[in-house]
Order: sequence, then structure tokens, then C-alpha cells
Amino acid sequence: MKYIGVLVLGALAVTGGPAAFAQDKVGIEVCDTFLEKYQACVKDKAGDQRAQFEQMIGQLRTQWKQMAADAQTKPSLEEACKQTVESVKQSLNAAPYNCGF
Repeated sequence: MKYIGVLVLGALAVTGGPAAFAQDKVGIEVCDTFLEKYQACVKDKAGDQRAQFEQMIGQLRTQWKQMAADAQTKPSLEEACKQTVESVKQSLNAAPYNCGF
């Protein structure tokens, strides 16, 4: 069960691109809040999987920033972020992570 978050986010993430820094905002509140909470959680609780999680967070941030910059995809971005949160919430709130989403 603890790998569900990895699998779901891996499937959603775009491959390639540099990892982004925490202060690099998407510009959509629900997206930025999720990324900040997710990054803070894995920093303390992911152990040897931390690098994988951080790479996925960077990829999500890059993908969402690209969507936010595109007038055609920006309107659907908030809903996409909400769906991502819902799809990984259960696995990230369970042991061993207990992220508190």
C-alpha cells in the first residue's frame, strides 16, 4: 500500500525536466499547497525513497507550471490538482507516511 502514492504520481508525472525548488510556485493555490505539504512530508518520512518522491514532485510542479502558462489548459488545472490530491491522499495519510492531507 505504501507504494501506491509512488505509482499514482509516477503515472501522472511528465518524464524529464529539472526538479523545481519549493519556492517555485505553480500559481494555483490548491496545486501549490499540495506540493508544499507533499514535499514537507517526504522530506521527513520517505527515508531511502525520498529522492524518488522529490523527483516526482519536481516533475508534477513542472507539468503544472506548463499547464498554468497555457491559456487553454489553465482553466482545468485547479481540478486536475484536486484530482491528484484525492488520488494519493489515502496512501499518503496511511503509515508509514501519515502526511495529514
